[in-house]
Amino acid sequence: MTLDDKEAVEAVKAAYDALSEQEKAQISQEQKDKLSDALSVIAVLEVDKAIADLPSVGEITTSNREAIEAARASYDALSADEQAKVDPDLVEKLIAAESALSVASANALITALPSDDDLSLEDKEAVLAAKEAFDALSEQEKSEVDASQKAKLDDALNAIAALEVGEAINTLPEGNKVTSSDRQAIEAAREAYEALSEAQKGKISPETLQKLVAAENNLAAAEVKDLIDSIGEVKGDDQSKAKIEAARAAYDALTEEQKTLVGTDKLNMLTSAEAAYQEAISGVPGGMVAGIVILSVLTLAALGFLVYLILKLRKGEKGNGGLSTAKCSALFVPFLVALSAASNGAIAAMIVLGVVLALILAADVVLFLKVRKGRKAVEPAAKPASEEKARQEAEAEEARKAAEKARIEAETKKAEEAKKAEEAKKAAEAKKAEEAKKAAEEARKAEEARKAAEAKKAAEEARKAEEAKKAAEEQKRLSLQQAMAIARESKGHGSSLGKEFCASYLEKRHEGSVEINRRENRTLTGLPLADTHFAVDGAKRKCFVYVYETEGSPMLLINADESLAEELMERHQNVHPSAFPKSKDAWYSLPLDDTYSEEEVGRILDRCFAHALGKDDALSLSESLALARSSKGRHTFDKKAICEYLSKYGDGVELNARGNATVTGLPLADTHYVVGEDGKKRCFAYVYQTGGAMMLLIKANSDYVEALRLEHPAVRDSAFPKSKEPWASVVLDDTYSDDDVKKLLDDLVEINR
Repeated sequence: MTLDDKEAVEAVKAAYDALSEQEKAQISQEQKDKLSDALSVIAVLEVDKAIADLPSVGEITTSNREAIEAARASYDALSADEQAKVDPDLVEKLIAAESALSVASANALITALPSDDDLSLEDKEAVLAAKEAFDALSEQEKSEVDASQKAKLDDALNAIAALEVGEAINTLPEGNKVTSSDRQAIEAAREAYEALSEAQKGKISPETLQKLVAAENNLAAAEVKDLIDSIGEVKGDDQSKAKIEAARAAYDALTEEQKTLVGTDKLNMLTSAEAAYQEAISGVPGGMVAGIVILSVLTLAALGFLVYLILKLRKGEKGNGGLSTAKCSALFVPFLVALSAASNGAIAAMIVLGVVLALILAADVVLFLKVRKGRKAVEPAAKPASEEKARQEAEAEEARKAAEKARIEAETKKAEEAKKAEEAKKAAEAKKAEEAKKAAEEARKAEEARKAAEAKKAAEEARKAEEAKKAAEEQKRLSLQQAMAIARESKGHGSSLGKEFCASYLEKRHEGSVEINRRENRTLTGLPLADTHFAVDGAKRKCFVYVYETEGSPMLLINADESLAEELMERHQNVHPSAFPKSKDAWYSLPLDDTYSEEEVGRILDRCFAHALGKDDALSLSESLALARSSKGRHTFDKKAICEYLSKYGDGVELNARGNATVTGLPLADTHYVVGEDGKKRCFAYVYQTGGAMMLLIKANSDYVEALRLEHPAVRDSAFPKSKEPWASVVLDDTYSDDDVKKLLDDLVEINR
């Protein structure tokens, strides 16, 4: 049979369909089977032709999309038995054509992007679409994209990130318009800037960055001004003291530029407040206190000089009527009297200190003249002795120079001999090193040859092992009939988790990115028919799930990654690799028995959807928030309650409570940190309050997250924040009690200590 027989077969089919049920009953089963077989052959031949008519891989462009998608749709519409009859080479050609189309589509989207210099935020959607198309490619497909295209996409992504941060900075207030209430916006702009890569930061202009720095300086100055203004009326109490000290500490912590922004008026207010506080607690006017301090300093200086003169006199006139220790001690009496008088009041202290200062200065003058007179009397007698001493010192200096010269000559000779010995040693070592290098090179070549032989042998063994593994896996794969038989024998949810549930869930969850194909349960000839659902991302369209309904449990055939398959095999029985559909991808059969919940089936569909597009199934922040908004919780924990509960850890946990959204409507989270013994802070949770259930982004190891997911299905890996450490999004839905939330918070603190 060929396609030339198509009209005849269709005519027979039309004639058969036109019969009444009674007339159809008169047609023998053999004739019916013959018609069914003919229709099946025609369907296979049409698929063969559709694929054969596709251009070669090297000629595929985006203009071939319709033909390639039509060929895929025709192939997917075949039954398992019919697909097995399609030429394997043609199936490979179809797969290769789809791969080439994906590459061509990504290239086209990247090519359509404006140049780096012409990009604006209006191009963000186009840039993200190009990135998603590129990310959806396999590693092999990505290698087929030209390096210049990859560089253009990277530059565009960097430019968009920089433009977004630049816009956030440029909307900040300037100069005196900055107030303490702008802290959140300024900190958010700084966080956004610091989150950029070095390449992205390089696209932020110096002027824009300077505007952010200026806003931070103005914020710091504004907060200090607020502290100074809050001092108010100064009293001699602890409250005034605390306010003044807080304002002074904050001011002293500023940079010089920030202090300038505070201004002299505010600084004078602070200084005046400090003086007023001192006056309030001492009862002495500030000017008089300063006077007492100045007089005290001058008196002590004069007294020190007086002691120096006395010591000089005692040394020069010992035994000749010099001042005795008793006399020297007596000079301190006036100062002690002055200090005693100071205790009787500030005015008396100033008078007495003035008198004492005058007396001490007079004594300084008298003693200075006496010291000078004694020095002149000694100088004539000391002159001959000093000349003899100078001569002896000159002779000693000559002798020292001669000895130094001899020492230098000896050391020079010794150094030359040592240099010659060192050169001889180096020559010997160089010869030895050259010989060792030659031997090492020969050993290296021998080792490389040995390793190459071993690597070749290992590669061959690995290839054989892989072939054996594939053969063993192929034997384990179930045919569609075997998988359907297992589903019929399973007890599950009937149709509640079947076709309609899956289609409705995907339409709601991935609206605009999924193609839903609802079909009947069986063909006219009784063969099972599945709903087939495709993940769609720009030019990419890929089937990721077949949904069957049987007399027992519904059954899914899923295109899944290995980690999901292993997880499902550990948790459920009868999860098997599937021989249908024939594809380079791994497919698995899942009879949805009573061990599956709606939440788990939804999560399985989400992960398969992400896998089909070649994406990480980790949720973005917006996806996590959307999931939370659509959920309901039955616990009493909100942001405030979480802060109150964590406050029991005292200084061991730093709590940062913020509003629910920025002034521009962006979501804001409370951020909580564990404070280690080393003083370092480690963020362990972002807490978001949505219109539905609360949502937490938590930092925890993968084992803990998996254990949590077994009890609560709405636990997903999170792509935010970008970190080397794993984060997960946790929607506090109605599967959580208050005790569950408390245990979760305690676990997170302990894990992140």
